[in-house]
Formats: sequence, structure tokens, C-alpha cells
Amino acid sequence: MHYQHEFNTNGDTIQDPDGFRILRARLIAEGDLNKYTSYQVMIDPRAPEIAGLLRDAYIEFHPTKNQKIRIGQQKTQFGWENRQSITELYVVNRAEASDNVARGENLRDIGLGLLGNVPINKNFRLEDAVTFTNGTRSNVRGPFDFNTKKALWLSLIHISEPTRLR
Repeated sequence: MHYQHEFNTNGDTIQDPDGFRILRARLIAEGDLNKYTSYQVMIDPRAPEIAGLLRDAYIEFHPTKNQKIRIGQQKTQFGWENRQSITELYVVNRAEASDNVARGENLRDIGLGLLGNVPINKNFRLEDAVTFTNGTRSNVRGPFDFNTKKALWLSLIHISEPTRLR
């Protein structure tokens, strides 16, 4: 949360109004429909425009232990940093490269995704994340989606899990 109150230190009577903002607030509804299917709906109540209010809205299928298929509006899967919530990053903001190069008009889009990992051995795994999107931006569909360009986002990351000491 952020509250701002300006102190008038120059003697005139001009003063900006007080301000109160809530940053990075999310309302999330998620759950399991059955053993193989789950859902998530994420709303950002502080979005500056109505088009940004709905963040995620997808159904996820779990055909195997290590893979899941997402259908609906979701984050585009490119790189490690874009896939993480900003609250889980090692720094406060994403890198300029992530913001400007590794995404479309914004971080979310409507599409089909495959996410998971392939275990290599007990210490290593290969994480996979692929998303095929409608190529516009979040919350654009129906008669307003006149874009014939589609987008394919792909991320393969090799992860080393630390060996546990006994």
C-alpha cells in the first residue's frame, strides 16, 4: 500500500491532494474440478483500465505427473523471469530485456499452453513451457480480434536441484 501526503514547505497555498494506492493486489479463485482438471481466475482490482482487470482465466488439465495443459488467458511462457510472479523474483522489478523483448504487448494472452518438467536424474530436470496464443493481447476476443498473426512462446530451462546433505 502507498499513501502520499505533501507537506507545504514553500509558503504558498498550492498543495497536491493526498493519494492512496494499492499496488500489486490480486484476487485469485482457484481449485480442482477433479483429479485431472483445475482452474484459476485472477483479477487485479487496481488495474488502471478495465481491459487489465482480468489477469488469468484458464482451465488446466493434468494428463501426467510432470506436465499440464492450459487453455485460456495466461502468462506467455518465455524465459524464467516472465513466468514468475513479481513477488517471487530476486529483485524488485523485472529486467528491461524481459519487459521489452521477451513478451508481446503485455505479459498475458489467450491461448493454449504446455508446462512442466522432464526429470533427467535425481539432481537435474528440464523445464518446458510452450504457449500458442492468438497474437493480440489480454482480454481481446470475438469480433474485436481481427489480428491474423498468432504467437508461439517457448522456454526450455535446465534446472539443477541441489543434492540434499544427509
